[in-house]
Amino acid sequence: MMDEEQKSIFSLQIDPAAEAALAESARWGTFLAIIGFIFCGLIALCMVTVLVIGTASSLGSGQTGLTIVVTYLIIAVLSFIPCLHLFNYSRSIRAAIASNNQDVMTEAFSKLKSYFKFLGIIAIVVIVLIVAAIVYIVLTLGISGAGV
Repeated sequence: MMDEEQKSIFSLQIDPAAEAALAESARWGTFLAIIGFIFCGLIALCMVTVLVIGTASSLGSGQTGLTIVVTYLIIAVLSFIPCLHLFNYSRSIRAAIASNNQDVMTEAFSKLKSYFKFLGIIAIVVIVLIVAAIVYIVLTLGISGAGV
């Protein structure tokens, strides 16, 4: 009970240096999010190009063209989501600083948490896929080597 009382009495304060750092993080976050959105647009453009060219050529016949388009779509969506979280964090942190509103600041940090959580989940998935690929390669080489 005493810890909860102390937390409410001694709340965290943001001094001018921390405020300046948060404002700068918002500017960089906005910049990186916009670059990410442009990257997502380029991926979507590549997807449409592959789809159009694939339809006109033999690439579109069969599963190859569809696989490439779906891969581009997955990459675009997985790239868009963290950019959106980062953009929302940047916008919210600017609003929190401008209005000196603790609720908006909390919302901004929640969006930043979502950004890092999403990237962490993607990192775990990529690591698992890499380990699975290595195990598959080792087992495949072991089986093919045993037959020689």
